[in-house]
Amino acid sequence: MKKAGICIFLCSAVFIGCVRPPQTLDNPFLRITFDKKSSENPYLVRIEGRVANRDDSLAFTDYSADMVLLSNGKELLRLGATRKEILPFSRAVLFAEKSFSKNEFTPFAAQYKVDVAALEKTGIADPVYLTEKQIVLEKITAKHQPILSILKEGKK
Repeated sequence: MKKAGICIFLCSAVFIGCVRPPQTLDNPFLRITFDKKSSENPYLVRIEGRVANRDDSLAFTDYSADMVLLSNGKELLRLGATRKEILPFSRAVLFAEKSFSKNEFTPFAAQYKVDVAALEKTGIADPVYLTEKQIVLEKITAKHQPILSILKEGKK
């Protein structure tokens, strides 16, 4: 009986230790806006996508990752993003944003074929949808907790 308990404990520890937080972004895109009131850094680039927790009983808390934009395999932009929690069988929006000066933004606009004159006139560009070759998540960290323990904490 004691050996069976130890075996169950070790198997559970191995299973829980192998649980991985979301490693990819679903439907990633760039949202680019222009703020006429900002004279220093009027161009805002927001990277956005969804991360999915496909586990049925574990929630991920304190999730963080670097969202890395790539161009021909080389890093173009790296921004950190965080989520307080990602519940089981759910998808959560993950985003990060950065403001740019005109000089910093010009090569970025060329890379993603953004019409800068139209952007400055309207204040917003069409979304730029990204492929998995254009964006990756790196330096992913998260804690995992059984959903039942989170629900119990919420009742207190």
